[in-house]
Amino acid sequence: MEEIILLQGPGYTIAQTSCAGTLVPYGPAVREDGNINHGWRDLRASPELVDNIPELSKSSGLKALVKAIAAPDSRIMSIGCECGIFKLPADTIDGYVWQAGGFVDVCFIDLESNKNPENFIAMSKEILSGIPANSEHSFSFEMMIEPLKSFFGHSGCHGLNIKPMGHAVTEDAAWVAFNYAANEVARVIVESRNWKF
Repeated sequence: MEEIILLQGPGYTIAQTSCAGTLVPYGPAVREDGNINHGWRDLRASPELVDNIPELSKSSGLKALVKAIAAPDSRIMSIGCECGIFKLPADTIDGYVWQAGGFVDVCFIDLESNKNPENFIAMSKEILSGIPANSEHSFSFEMMIEPLKSFFGHSGCHGLNIKPMGHAVTEDAAWVAFNYAANEVARVIVESRNWKF
C-alpha cells in the first residue's frame, strides 16, 4: 500500500499512506526551493509559544489550530506545519482561481495511542463530522494517516496530516476561506477533548 482512500465525499478525503515522511524530533533544514524548515518545536501544553513559529505568521486560522492542539488539556501534539497560496489551473471546477492551503501534522502525546492507525481514522471522522457546510466560504479537507519514521526513538507509530484548504476567485478571499476552515478544525478539537480513542 502506498496510498489508499479510506473515505471520500463532497469537500473531504480521508486517506492512508505507507510512506513514512515525518519524524519527531527533527532539526532545521533548508529546502530545495530555498525555504527554511525551522525544525520541530515542543509546544505541548504551551500555546503561548505558538506565536514564535515562523510558519504560522501567514495565517491566523492555522495559528489558532496549532494553539488548540497545544492547549494544556490536549491529548495531541503538533509535529509540523506550513501554509501557502497557489494559483489553480484555468479549468478548475467552480471557476476558482486561488487555493490557500496548509497543514498541521499531529500525533498523540501518549506513545501507545500512536501505534494504532485506527485512532487517527477515528480522529479524522470526528473532526470532519463537527464542521457544518457554509455557504459563505468554499473549503475542503484532506486527512492523511501516515507512519512516522520515528517518534522520540520509537518505531511503529503513526501521525495525521490535517490539511484544510480554501478556494476563491481572489487571493484574499482564498486566505479568508482557508482561515475559516482552519478555525473550524480548531473549534472541533477544543470541543472534542474527550475523544474515546
